[in-house]
Amino acid sequence: MISSAPNGGRTEWDGPVRRLLMPQREPLGRRNRWVNSFHLFSWQVRRALLREKFDAVFCLNYHDAYGALLARKGGARFRLTYMMTGIAIRRMFRTTPLDGMMFRSVVRDAEEVISVSDFAREAMLAQFGRQSRLLHAPTDIHRYFETPKTPAGNRLDILFVADLNEPRKGAMPLAQAFALIHADHPAA
Repeated sequence: MISSAPNGGRTEWDGPVRRLLMPQREPLGRRNRWVNSFHLFSWQVRRALLREKFDAVFCLNYHDAYGALLARKGGARFRLTYMMTGIAIRRMFRTTPLDGMMFRSVVRDAEEVISVSDFAREAMLAQFGRQSRLLHAPTDIHRYFETPKTPAGNRLDILFVADLNEPRKGAMPLAQAFALIHADHPAA
């Protein structure tokens, strides 16, 4: 497994699993959307994949997958599978053209692309012209809808999991979603 961490630059072992933790750095000394630690990680992945021989590489982010493509251009030989863990839409790259170029390269050149829902699969095809394989998350959500729960103390607690710096997922969509929920659950 190849990843990064703020205090990276080491290898850890968990039984037979080796974790290569690269140092996480921000280019230009600060985080910004146009060139950031994810972009640098692409090049770190490239170097790591060129040092050893792998048969297959499985990526959950297009930045690492792009690094894998760079390694293949450098002579590495492996099959690349990219799993899109969200929904691919062109407009998500309007303000970040480098990311758009990286993403398009990955969905074009990976041997396999995986989507996590029928909707995501249809979006990948409609937005980027790429067929993808469907691999549902191993969670049965139907039981949550069978018996709706009354919030404890009539208070609804909400967990928001996303990058607030990402315009598609940030503070504005969170506020809009909360307004919808608050209309049905005033104590939220």
